[in-house]
Amino acid sequence: MNPKSIELQSRYLANNSNLIGEKQKLTTTEQSDSYEQAHRQYHPYLRDMTNINKFYDIFIIDPANGNIVYSVYKEVDFATSLQTGPYTDSNLASLFQQLKDSNDPQAIAFADYKQYSPSYNAPASFIGKPIVVDGKTIAILAAQLSIEDVNSIMKERGGLGISSPIMVQRTERGPSDGVGPGCSDIVNLATHS
Repeated sequence: MNPKSIELQSRYLANNSNLIGEKQKLTTTEQSDSYEQAHRQYHPYLRDMTNINKFYDIFIIDPANGNIVYSVYKEVDFATSLQTGPYTDSNLASLFQQLKDSNDPQAIAFADYKQYSPSYNAPASFIGKPIVVDGKTIAILAAQLSIEDVNSIMKERGGLGISSPIMVQRTERGPSDGVGPGCSDIVNLATHS
């Protein structure tokens, strides 16, 4: 990791007095640089958007080098590079690769569920889009989907009757797997696929 990455991880992870899993509570540090000023201004809004939309996390990624320049929850992937860092084989890195060269403001990418080590090896999927200004991508905005919230939606049985299965398409594995009577839930599908 470069010195700036180490400094940001020290500031927002190591020196953050909030417990693991609660690092998002820190809005401001004792620093006064431009990063801190931007964090102080935008972090409360992005934290609220994460909660309102039931995302696990929101990321801002530099398209030039894959650096995760912002994360709401500040797990160990924060301030690392998806091009050269420890998570280059992750599905978040796959999402980054899909979007890094796009200058299309309508582009959207999805990375399917896969174990994601920065999130305690829980299954994670990601959606994202480029942030395009004057025809040039200046950042990639990505959201990590909460598997628990997707699972609760898939288990919603309202209006389906007792025997109607809900199908989950697994794009990389071929046939669909079901969620419903006699079927595993999506957490088991993602964890054991």
